[in-house]
Order: sequence, then structure tokens, then C-alpha cells
Amino acid sequence: AVAPGLLPSDAITATFLFEEPHTVPVVCLSGKPSEMNDLFNKATRRHKPEHGGSMEYYEADGTLGICFTAGIKSKGRSSLGYDQKSVTVCLREEYGRSEISYPFFDGDGVTTFAELTLRNGGQDYFGSRLRDSYIHQLAQGMDVTGIRTRIVAVYVNGKYWGVYDLEEEQAEGYFEAYY
Repeated sequence: AVAPGLLPSDAITATFLFEEPHTVPVVCLSGKPSEMNDLFNKATRRHKPEHGGSMEYYEADGTLGICFTAGIKSKGRSSLGYDQKSVTVCLREEYGRSEISYPFFDGDGVTTFAELTLRNGGQDYFGSRLRDSYIHQLAQGMDVTGIRTRIVAVYVNGKYWGVYDLEEEQAEGYFEAYY
């Protein structure tokens, strides 16, 4: 809700999926159709747009974990040429929050994030799509700094968009949070 002289209310988003239940968590991204089209269909190395939208995270059992507004921007270099694009979800004050707290990843560790990435598998896109996530998971507990990751199903404006890796983004503050 918006009124002259008053602060706008928080945006509330809800996605209703009439699909077979997934065995992995589900991420739903929502935004203006033209802007989501720009992110997921027109992004190039020279054109990596960011648009406001919302992200909903559902646990594998269908329970809503968290919902928030954020900036969603294209991510990658050569992988931007693939049908399935990677994106970074950026929390900024202009979208309502500069960070969120939620235990997206199993085990101990940081649960407050300013950015998260939905990765398409990168250079392993046409291969097993498991290597990157698998190597990061192997590194956990080995005194090696590695990002945490998990496989999720992604929907964009209610349409199934594929399997992605949800990852911590090694953005400003990442090392400070851990060390």
C-alpha cells in the first residue's frame, strides 16, 4: 500500500504451486514479467540487469521458510549463454532489508546473509551438474574455506525453471562473518 506522506507497506508475495511435491527445497522468484524476462532471457556479459522482486524459500516438506523482497541480478560470464541463467539475490535497504537470517544450509555456520546465488551449474551445465556442489560439500569440515550449497528447485513467476544450486555468495563481509 502506498499513500502520499506515508511510508509504503512491505510487499507481500505468495506463490501457490499445483505440482507434485519436490524432494528438495523450492525457491520461488517473483517480479514484473518484463523484468524477469530481462534477467532470465536477455542477460549477456555486457547486460547484467538487476531488478526488484521477491524470493520465497520452501523447505522440502512444503513449509514456507522465509519470504523477502530483494534485488535479483544476472550472474555469470559464458554461462549467460545457456538457457538456464544463474542469478544473485541481493538484499539492500532500497528493497526493504539489507540482510536476512535463515538456516538455509545444514549444520553449523553463518545464518545471516546479504546475498545468495542460484547457480545453474556453470561449466558443468552440460555434464553431471553435481561436481561444483559436491566439491564444496566435501570441503566442509576440512579447515578449507568453501561456500555452503544445496540443490533446490526454482520457479520464476510460478513457472518451473529447473534445478539450481543455492549457494552462499562470497560478497563483502563473507570472510568477516566467518573469521
